[in-house]
Amino acid sequence: MTALALSDLAQGKVVAGVDKSDGENCRLLKSKGAKVVHTHAKENVKDATLVVYSLATENSCEVSWAKQQNIPCVSRHQYLAEKFNHAKNKIAVCGTHGKTTTTLLLCHLLNYLGQKVTCFAGATPKTNCYCADCVVVEGCEYKDSFLTLHPDDVICLNVEFDHPDYFKDVKEVERSFKKFFAQSKRVFSCCGKAKEKNVFDLFEDYRYAQKTLLDGREEIEIYKRDLLQLVCQTSLPSCAVVEVFAGAFYLFEKGFNKEKIAQGIESFCGVSRRWQKIQTKWCKLVVD
Repeated sequence: MTALALSDLAQGKVVAGVDKSDGENCRLLKSKGAKVVHTHAKENVKDATLVVYSLATENSCEVSWAKQQNIPCVSRHQYLAEKFNHAKNKIAVCGTHGKTTTTLLLCHLLNYLGQKVTCFAGATPKTNCYCADCVVVEGCEYKDSFLTLHPDDVICLNVEFDHPDYFKDVKEVERSFKKFFAQSKRVFSCCGKAKEKNVFDLFEDYRYAQKTLLDGREEIEIYKRDLLQLVCQTSLPSCAVVEVFAGAFYLFEKGFNKEKIAQGIESFCGVSRRWQKIQTKWCKLVVD
């Protein structure tokens, strides 16, 4: 929601919103000119011409009242699709876990490589251009919300059982992903090759090796058909190396300079609340 709001603010639209806590994203939106309140009430949308709601707030008093007043209401994933599906270059990152990190890493790398990119993800990147031809989104499977998107390229990290309040079993999750793949031009999968012609298994041509260095960083070697393509280091934890591999592979295939890709990976500091290391006055280290 934050990225969508920032996009509208960049386009000169009037933006207001509700969040129960005054966190970092709220303060960022306020600094850009948005009005943010912290209590739900129908008065919050009395002057609205459009109400955008998340899946967590679809039953809020604002949405109920707006519908009674015939004020247009759209879900976050519908509004995201309006911005995404009209872009010239559309990239989506999906998977049961790891997709926020991969999405922001890919956007960071594209920026590092001199490309303008618009990013919509579960966390806010430090740099973003809301008028770029290239749009990278985090495609979320919850309640089939990513089925509103029609990407050119998809990077799929994994398909596992999650969201048991919506999906009955892993087969339902797999069916949802297959529908998403079918409406995408190309799918690069880290979790095995599907029967669909447009789905390519990354591990048919690529593989990676990793080791933990003495300073705690991970060193990653990426190979294509057993030929070494890249060696880089990352401060991301060992469990996130597949995200680095997926982002690097995609840019290899697009023809970007490998040394610059390695430099970009090494300069990526990670994502807040995704294995984020926090120094505190009470103990040596906290991992969020």
